Amino acid sequence: MINLDNKLAIVTGGGRGIGRGISEQLLKAGARVLIAQRQPLDDELNSHPGVSFIQADLLQQQAPMKLRQLLKIWAVPTYW
Repeated sequence: MINLDNKLAIVTGGGRGIGRGISEQLLKAGARVLIAQRQPLDDELNSHPGVSFIQADLLQQQAPMKLRQLLKIWAVPTYW
């Protein structure tokens, strides 16, 4: 398996369906995962120490900026 320690992955819709499968595999590989989606996460994903969550509808104009602001706080180093 690939080693993604100290890497950050952003998965839109990462709490359900295919997105959830991708999130789980990234976590197994050691990545921190930021999940952005409209619905709240279930307890299993929400309690995982490698997961951060932002509730956002990425079709809304302000949502990408909200995501960017969270990344400024959560991601180190940042390149903004």
